[in-house]
Parts: sequence; structure tokens; C-alpha cells
Amino acid sequence: MIGALSWPFLRLYLLALLFFSANSILNVIIPLRGGSLGASNSTIGLVMGAYMCTAMIFRPWAGEIIKRLGPIKILRIILVMNGCALLLYPFSGLGGFLVARILQGSSTAL
Repeated sequence: MIGALSWPFLRLYLLALLFFSANSILNVIIPLRGGSLGASNSTIGLVMGAYMCTAMIFRPWAGEIIKRLGPIKILRIILVMNGCALLLYPFSGLGGFLVARILQGSSTAL
């Protein structure tokens, strides 16, 4: 296949689907898991809000960082950051959830 359905583009589409669907899935799982860990609604809200707050803070610098380092290098960095964040969820408690959400927010900002 050629054009928009070529193998490199299909890989990129799949990667984007996995990257952004992980956040949507976690938007449901984190409050449920936090509740089972005994967290209050405010604590769960702070953990969930850490994602958007971090993304909002880092967004103004994202263009400059991409310009300086290049899009391919940034893509690799955010994939590693997001992978590390996703690995924190099964092995940590609420503190780990907060760190993971901050990592995800900063990687999404880029």
C-alpha cells in the first residue's frame, strides 16, 4: 500500500490509538482503584487533575522543545515516559498514581 495506508503510517496510527486510549481507560480505572484503596473523592480528584495541570504547565514549552530536539526524538521520549507511567499503575498506590499522572501529563504536553 502507498500513501496514508502505508505500513509506517499504519504503525503511527496504531501507536496514537494505544497512546491516547490508555488515558481514556485510566480515567475510569483510577477512581475505581483509588476508591478501593480508601482514597477520598478529593484525593482522587487531585490525582486525576494532576494530568491536565501538568499538561497545561508544559504545553507552552512543547513547541520549543520539539524544535530543539526534533519530532522523532521527542516521540521516542514521550513513548518511554508514557510506558514508565503505565508500569507504575499496577505496582504502586495512590502516590504512584500521582507520579504516573504527572508523567503522562508532561508526555501528552509534548
